[in-house]
Amino acid sequence: MQPPLIGPNTQDRFLQLMGTTQAHVFGHLQNFRRSETHAIKTWLTKVERQVRQFHRPITRESLPELIKLQYVVSPPFDWVKDSVTGDFMYRRFSCAGFVLACYDEGAGIVLLDWQADDFPEVDLDTLNMAYGNIEELGSEDRTRIGIPEEGPWPRAIVLAGYIVHSLNRPDEVIRSEPYIPDSCDKGLFP
Repeated sequence: MQPPLIGPNTQDRFLQLMGTTQAHVFGHLQNFRRSETHAIKTWLTKVERQVRQFHRPITRESLPELIKLQYVVSPPFDWVKDSVTGDFMYRRFSCAGFVLACYDEGAGIVLLDWQADDFPEVDLDTLNMAYGNIEELGSEDRTRIGIPEEGPWPRAIVLAGYIVHSLNRPDEVIRSEPYIPDSCDKGLFP
């Protein structure tokens, strides 16, 4: 996943502008149920509708703004609210947060317990490996993506490797027990 969020209804226009993005599958459930697949597709359509409702059409000029509006590191996903009414408008996600929300809210499968008290803290070196040089971002951009001050940052940063490790378990365990990494090293790909 990468911003801007696109789905079946906007992907053709995005592909015209940006070309394709390679997708790599590092983990999956062996026995994904048809009902879960349908539920995830329904969830994806809802998320896409929210984005289309509150953002102008995707153009080369609008891409940088859309990316800024739609990406967050901590928490892994959240709602953007209208500053006047407080109404929920649309969602923001990190890459790992998008997968978490898709499985949880779409299929009812909780991959990670990222709010657990013993979820590992993430330090600046780990963030730099995961997201590039975070220190180069200005204060406003760091605040916007949820990492405003110096770390370590507790519990609310979900690294992509955590998803990989979560899915590297038997199906029955994935479905019944959210994964909790024992260190931020598990945020790196196995």
